[in-house]
Amino acid sequence: MLKAIGKGAIIGGVLVFVWTALSWMYLPWHKTTVRSFENSVEVASVIKKNAPFGGVYVYPMDYENQDTSISHSGEPLIFMSVNYQKGWDMNPMTFLYALLTQILGAGLLSILMYMAAHQSYFAKVFFGALFGFGAGVISQFPMWNWMGFPTAYIWVSIADLTIGWFIASLFLASFIKEPTKTQI
Repeated sequence: MLKAIGKGAIIGGVLVFVWTALSWMYLPWHKTTVRSFENSVEVASVIKKNAPFGGVYVYPMDYENQDTSISHSGEPLIFMSVNYQKGWDMNPMTFLYALLTQILGAGLLSILMYMAAHQSYFAKVFFGALFGFGAGVISQFPMWNWMGFPTAYIWVSIADLTIGWFIASLFLASFIKEPTKTQI
């Protein structure tokens, strides 16, 4: 059992990592849902001046003073992360952390799939795709609801997760089998 879960974690994690990289680098759907600023240098200057520390910033709400009643009709809702130490850093550690995250996710899916090992191959594949869809719904819809993330961005993110975990499940379902009496 542990050997199958470990194998599933590593190979499934690599498959999802590769899918995610290909999806972001070569498919147009993420590019159609993420925008750039008109004058990014000027915007960065204003952010540096008004957001002196790294963290998550929200406008028009004032969380530091516990004032969530601020409402400016017609003003944009801004929800952003500012990270002065990292920037847009594509160093090897960034990729390693992404891979380790996918391996952890694939390990969790392997455990869940092992619990459903009595199901057919196609049922396990559907189960894995549903795992990805559920992860997308749970992580993305709150951002749409509370922070106003665009609907297209949310659906692309959910589809991306669903497809990635579907691909991993095609592999995982083939070797995660119901334990024999000697394995129990």
